[in-house]
Amino acid sequence: MQIARLQDDTQTRDIHGSSGTTAEVHAVNLDPSNKYRFVFMAKGTHLEGRIYQLPDVHTPIAVVSANTAGDSIQHASGKCGVFAFNVADEFSIDFAGPADATFDNYFATSEAPDTSFTDDFNDGNDNAPLPTWIREDTIAAAIPAPCYPGATFTFPSGGYRLFSPVPCDPGAGSPRVSSLRTGSVWSDFYISVDVLNWDNTIRELFGIAARINTPGLGTTAGYLLTWEEGGAALPNTTGGDFDLLRIQAEGSTATQMEGSIPGQNSGIHLTNGVSYRFVYIAKGFNFEARIYQLPDTTTPVKRLFAIDTSAMFPDGYVGVIVADHPSDSPPHACWATFDNFYVAAAEPRLTFDGSSGSAVVSWSASLDGIWILEASPTLGLGAVWGEITADQITFLSGQRSHTAASPMVSNADTYYRLRKL
Repeated sequence: MQIARLQDDTQTRDIHGSSGTTAEVHAVNLDPSNKYRFVFMAKGTHLEGRIYQLPDVHTPIAVVSANTAGDSIQHASGKCGVFAFNVADEFSIDFAGPADATFDNYFATSEAPDTSFTDDFNDGNDNAPLPTWIREDTIAAAIPAPCYPGATFTFPSGGYRLFSPVPCDPGAGSPRVSSLRTGSVWSDFYISVDVLNWDNTIRELFGIAARINTPGLGTTAGYLLTWEEGGAALPNTTGGDFDLLRIQAEGSTATQMEGSIPGQNSGIHLTNGVSYRFVYIAKGFNFEARIYQLPDTTTPVKRLFAIDTSAMFPDGYVGVIVADHPSDSPPHACWATFDNFYVAAAEPRLTFDGSSGSAVVSWSASLDGIWILEASPTLGLGAVWGEITADQITFLSGQRSHTAASPMVSNADTYYRLRKL
């Protein structure tokens, strides 16, 4: 298995690896009685190829990487498809006979299908990259203008601000608004979003929506990760509450799932004007939530766990939500500003093994998207991170690994991280 550059119709040329040497070649034997899935991905100059033996589409049997940076010939764009041709053996003897291969289930996209998605809203809209965000203003479905002028979706300073006004008809319920990614359905997920500011003069709640089903007036169901100001006098300078909720009937039924784990304290105060990162993680019906105070994305200021013992919603849409608290009387218009939304099937994790005397870091080769390993001698704002090149990474049994060049006893401190391109 090799990544090569095609020239002059039938001639192939090597592509350099990240270090400037020839890109890696992975020896793998394919049995024509089996079926395989080939996956080819590119992000900038980085290229990655994978082979899966069907029906397993989670753990590849072979992975190769390349980087065209520095090559004299580069192809930045072009057409895609499938091909088959005979090649020479190790003695440079051309194979005789026809080229014959059968393909099925071809798919190509500029974004990884049903995998990671990110939007920093710097383009000032919510319709790129595709597919577009779906704006959910359920009150507008029942209450027309001018009684309810409608929710707004704006982009102040590269953020994503959701605002819902108060309808004149109290039967419409509390102001509420959300925006969903309905182009993909997620089961297990890792979602993060930055919260830039909100209205701290009212008791509103805001955060991440996940596994949303039947979105609509009185029908929205799924899971939420939200923070709210609390019931004390507002603006509340000390209180606040962080909840993992299962909702039905657009929140008329809501269950705080963190109560399934005894001994947790969901109380935390967030200061308006300080930016935070909300992270929501699910594996089956086990949930984890984290809040980080930016720019620190290493140590959460709050962490909660929950279990949905009802196992009610196995999959659904993801997005962001803002709502006036149902017990807020009289109701108030509500808003919050988000940024840097990201969703993937799993959080990338590094594992460490020092039993050999050398540091070995490993991670799953089946992570969504293209991730690179970086190292730094220090942590903090002044840290300089350098890429661990492809020739320093090995693949075995569905794992990628990097072994430090020197034994740990002779090394200065080294820190590692995965970074998504």
